[in-house]
Amino acid sequence: MAYYDDLTFIGGADVANCQHPPINNRFPQFYSIQYDREGTIFFAKDHGEKVILQAPVVYILHPDHHYNYGFVDGSCWHHGWLGFIGNRAQRIIEQGFMPLAPLGFTKVQDPVSFGECFDSLISHKNSHDALRHQLAVVELERMLGILIESQHHHKPDNPYSETINGIVKKLQNDPLVEWDFAKIAKYDGLSYSHFRKLFKKFTGQAPYDFLLQTRMHHAAKYMRYKNISVKELAAIYGFPDQASFSKLFKKKIGLSPRHYKETLILP
Repeated sequence: MAYYDDLTFIGGADVANCQHPPINNRFPQFYSIQYDREGTIFFAKDHGEKVILQAPVVYILHPDHHYNYGFVDGSCWHHGWLGFIGNRAQRIIEQGFMPLAPLGFTKVQDPVSFGECFDSLISHKNSHDALRHQLAVVELERMLGILIESQHHHKPDNPYSETINGIVKKLQNDPLVEWDFAKIAKYDGLSYSHFRKLFKKFTGQAPYDFLLQTRMHHAAKYMRYKNISVKELAAIYGFPDQASFSKLFKKKIGLSPRHYKETLILP
């Protein structure tokens, strides 16, 4: 059925006592969901500061970003992953999972249901049988539904988590706006120093650094769909010259604009 044909699973596994060395890489050829059922994990996105995560937790890997993650202090972890490609894969990640995890990760509030779904998907993913492939796609969408429902019913432990997540989403949606973080802090009843501390705790970066990073990823995504020179791109994003734009792009993305273009997934 054509409905299921625009998503292809390319790999996946579930390892109960994983001792894989830490990952520090980009994955430009596919999208991925990483699910940790047990263990303590560090996670960093786009060269930001490492955040310590306690399982059960899921984190999303997107081709446009760089990731560094692994288990903490030599312990082992129960780690699973799924990789997939295709237009449907892109929609599920960008329009489904990523809005639920604006920082790149999210706690799994219903690990029983999510784990059962993940196990079912692993069992179906490598089959060449059309029916089992269809079931695997359905299970992937069911995993998304479990996260949506659990987040809807779960009240955050920190009273400022929804505030910071809301600001993060606004920055990601409109990165070219000249945001006044002092004014944002005041609007939310916070001093700027307290706001900055909270923001860094949730994202691993100070507000302005996060904004610059978001702008560079916006520029990277722009390059995926527009045939545009680096000089033109620098002008669009408000840089006085190509060199300063390229320097920041490489710092935030990990590759120069020219080298990044060579790794793109074509739409």
